[in-house]
Amino acid sequence: MMVLSACNTGAGEIRKGEGLMSFARALTFAGCKSLVLTQWTVEDKSSESLMNFFYEYLSYGYSKSKALQLAKIKYLEQAEPLESHPFYWAGYIVIGDDSPLIRKHGLNKIKKEIAYVLTAFLIALIILIIISSKKKPAKA
Repeated sequence: MMVLSACNTGAGEIRKGEGLMSFARALTFAGCKSLVLTQWTVEDKSSESLMNFFYEYLSYGYSKSKALQLAKIKYLEQAEPLESHPFYWAGYIVIGDDSPLIRKHGLNKIKKEIAYVLTAFLIALIILIIISSKKKPAKA
């Protein structure tokens, strides 16, 4: 996935028989499976907030479009009235592969592995405490 959060990153020239010729199209042909682009000039402050929320939701295992949708909703919940205008948040779109970057079942597997390691560590710690607490016989 490539995120192009600068201004007009989804813009291009419409050519007869070809459609939209843009930087996004070139990246797709170069092998980029998914893109996040802007459709118009975007404002820096709102872009920063929106992208932070977007990456947060991606880390939870949401699909790219769902993460962007949730980021937009969270942005709107926290935005000042003037900054809730669609100009500030609606310009971002997802193109291409929409699958999550992190699979939810992969997160569960990682959590289980961490739990196993912690359990083994605790068992080893208990054994060490028991062994060290036993008094050694005094030598005569």
